[in-house]
Amino acid sequence: MGLAMGPGDKGMVATMAGQSCEIGILFGDISGSTQLYEVLGDRAALSAIEGCLRTATGVVTAHGGAVVKTIGDELMAAFPDPAAMFDAALAMQRCMETQAGPEGATRLALRIGFHYGPAIRTGADYFGNTVNVAARMVQIARAGQIITSGDITGLLPPTQRAVTRELTRFPVKGKSEATRIVEVVWQESGGLTAVDVLSRSPRTVLRPMLQLSCGGSERMFEGEREVTLGRDAGNDLVVAHDRVSRRHATLGLRRDRWVLTDHSTNGSFIAFDGEPERPLHLDAIDLHGAGTIGLGQPAALGGGVRFSVLLRRR
Repeated sequence: MGLAMGPGDKGMVATMAGQSCEIGILFGDISGSTQLYEVLGDRAALSAIEGCLRTATGVVTAHGGAVVKTIGDELMAAFPDPAAMFDAALAMQRCMETQAGPEGATRLALRIGFHYGPAIRTGADYFGNTVNVAARMVQIARAGQIITSGDITGLLPPTQRAVTRELTRFPVKGKSEATRIVEVVWQESGGLTAVDVLSRSPRTVLRPMLQLSCGGSERMFEGEREVTLGRDAGNDLVVAHDRVSRRHATLGLRRDRWVLTDHSTNGSFIAFDGEPERPLHLDAIDLHGAGTIGLGQPAALGGGVRFSVLLRRR
């Protein structure tokens, strides 16, 4: 299904290869679908994935966009209004967050990337640099994350710009200069609010907080100093296990991002919700959303630390 536009629509110019237009392109990719097929089998996994795509399609339509196509576990949508596309991305993630996962499997998560700019429309499809940049954004995004380019922020109202944060610059194929990468912060937890685009003042600033839970205890850190994890009693969070080093890992706030750094002998294991666990040894990784940290061994084997990155109004 294509995005219906009449011949007199603003910004549309007929070309021999198609029509030039200004359009927003959004990609949504279901994370964890490969593992889902392994756990549930083909039929049940396909049903779960199709259900997620139906939900995403309904959100796109409700925000004035149109689904261009779905391929496997990925959706491509077009929006004439960048602000509506922004709101649609938020609504998709919130719908995914409230959906129960398939029985016997980890809840599915969505990676979203979008961009707005000139494109060529041919039939119901779109081509060009804007599509390429949007595709690159979804490749960069992790499960449960919304990533867009810094170029689009100037097209958004203040309430939407207030809930974005610049991450870095990244090379994009076909572009001579590195593209600014921006994350849309949307998650909510209790009294800590990550996104409230309807009520937030443009002056509101969000401060990332880190919540750690282990062995029935829970602590909140504001980033005023480095947080230490390890076997030694002097650490902020003590995990008494023979595979845990005395000073196993540290957590620190770097440019509004919580960073986990491993200093250990046996390494750490990090799993963001909806993603497979990955090893980390004498290296660092940015934390986002929520997940588990295993010290010295996978968290499932014991001694795992549950983390949540939450944002509070300053």
